[in-house]
Amino acid sequence: MTTSNVGSEEGDILGAFLRDLLENAAKEIAGAEAIVRVNRREGVGDDPESIRKLRLSFRRVQYQLETISKIDRSLQTATLVLQLHECGKPFGKLRDAEILEARLAKALNIHGDTTEGRHMKELAADARRNKQLAIDELLDSLAYQRVVTELDDYRSTLPASIEPPLALRPIAQRAITNSWRRLGKDAKKARRDSSDPRLHAVRISAKRMMYVTQAFAHILGPTADELAGRLDTLQHFLGTQHDHVIAAEWFNQVGHLHPELVALTKKISSEERQRAHHRVKRWRHVWKSVKNLHPRRMYDSTSSASS
Repeated sequence: MTTSNVGSEEGDILGAFLRDLLENAAKEIAGAEAIVRVNRREGVGDDPESIRKLRLSFRRVQYQLETISKIDRSLQTATLVLQLHECGKPFGKLRDAEILEARLAKALNIHGDTTEGRHMKELAADARRNKQLAIDELLDSLAYQRVVTELDDYRSTLPASIEPPLALRPIAQRAITNSWRRLGKDAKKARRDSSDPRLHAVRISAKRMMYVTQAFAHILGPTADELAGRLDTLQHFLGTQHDHVIAAEWFNQVGHLHPELVALTKKISSEERQRAHHRVKRWRHVWKSVKNLHPRRMYDSTSSASS
């Protein structure tokens, strides 16, 4: 049996807030899913933007649930968070395939149209189409329907009353502080060792904190919006670095599997690694912008506004 980190009254306030958050998430997921299904019926098989919206909807609610549940363990969201994570994997794989296709197209614009280049384009397109088919299968799967249903069922168990922002402020500050500590620890490790996995961990922590900051922004005020924006800039910057790393690895793999392409893949892979390395050298400057806007500035500003 789990124990709560908060008192019963504060737990009810948090539960009511979470219910409202999950209701908005359910609407967002349903809306994005509907667009994808309409596209399928109308034969629009390639619509990255609609898939992107559905992917972000899943990832956002997963990270928000994960962060908020750490404030109150009695919320018991671990199973639901895991289901959201597993359902989100095919979306992430499709995004990676789309990035690879885009990186390849850009590289071939530099190196010119060749037989080897056209062969690689076909390989990349096939990989992306396979990931697209995996999304189609996911939407028709019992696992997907189960997580959507259980998300709604879980929401119905939470308190229905909506509390005023003032009551939520201590909870919001706790959620932001916990996220900040996690991000700070990951950033400290990455400063000592700016390896690809370390930087990817910083990106994930920044994204988690961005989503939870957005969730509480109406409570914490304009400074929260600014912090969320800086976190978004950081996670996008590191996301692009990660894209270069993934692309470099994929081009290397293609070269191993198709020896006739090894000269071209080796060259493009090396260029992608150089781009990734260039961002490794610059990421601390982006992190500094986030670090300079410490959450305590949000707490001070909201305290001043309520005085």
